[in-house]
Amino acid sequence: MEHKLQRRDFLKLASLAVVGIAAAPPVLRRPLPALVQGTGARFGRVAIDYGFVRARPGQDGRIVGKVLRDDVVPIVREVVGKGLHPSNHIWFELPDGYIYSTAMQVVRNEPNESLRSLPADGLFGEVTVPFADARSEPNPSAVTPYRVYYSAVFQVYGVQQAPDGSYWLRVKDDADVKLWLPAHILRPLTQADIAPISPHADGKLIVVNLARQSMSAFEGANEVFRTLVSTGKHYVKDGQWVDAQSTPVITAPLWSKRITRHMQGGSATAGWDIPGVPFVSFFSSNGAAVHGAFWHNHFGQPRSAGCINCTPEAARWIFRWTLPKVDYLPGFADSPWPGGTRVQIEHGTL
Repeated sequence: MEHKLQRRDFLKLASLAVVGIAAAPPVLRRPLPALVQGTGARFGRVAIDYGFVRARPGQDGRIVGKVLRDDVVPIVREVVGKGLHPSNHIWFELPDGYIYSTAMQVVRNEPNESLRSLPADGLFGEVTVPFADARSEPNPSAVTPYRVYYSAVFQVYGVQQAPDGSYWLRVKDDADVKLWLPAHILRPLTQADIAPISPHADGKLIVVNLARQSMSAFEGANEVFRTLVSTGKHYVKDGQWVDAQSTPVITAPLWSKRITRHMQGGSATAGWDIPGVPFVSFFSSNGAAVHGAFWHNHFGQPRSAGCINCTPEAARWIFRWTLPKVDYLPGFADSPWPGGTRVQIEHGTL
């Protein structure tokens, strides 16, 4: 499906989105540009270190610009071009040219009315702006331990007003990291956002095809959902293939689910530390799970450290459709043996 802006809206967006299209030295944290708010317009946040903007949708197109990580630009429309991977031939048309879609996370800019109070047990909220900087204290001048991104989900349990009048929400972080978020960036989730889908359907099964990098949901013989995923990657070390981060080829039940998770792992030189990972469904004793990924858009290619990455929207659907059922509070559920909905990982064929 093609998503297209009206020319008047496009010109307005292009004039407001101030980004470094021209070649520029990388910086650690780029500020969020002025963007149209709440119009439903789609933007692209650059999710790689840098990417080239081309005169036409293909790698053989002339380079006309460069974007850097966390630049945010209007997406005029999606077009089909010559993709780098057989599973993805989508390019984004930008104000100044075209960029391959894997370079960008599709985002919106929809700030919320700042919460000034919370229920006694807190709530869960979803980030609805391209990105924002978390702080170690409820103050915009405090240290920034993390940058949080569109579609990340957090549990919050405290609110405080800063000296400048802004409101900040205290994150309940399962890695015991002290985080405060600007209150306007979170949309409160409701029970309806996690309500079960087809709770009475029989024969539910998730099938992941590693060759096709796809995930399907079946009710008996009927496929009711399918999406591209990124499973665990293989890599070469000292001339040998290493599969330490590959997704296990198993059939196993979901044994634990979490609305949000702070994921950490790996080594000091090749690790990950990501707060707010949304809609996590664990199926392996080594911690492999189906979950949303907002830090890349490489779905259709192996990318993860063993988990099954999918879009946050797809992860939410799987979370709601599967067992065990998760109540809004406490926001997680574990399933005793024989566990919940089965996940079947297959080598598969193209």
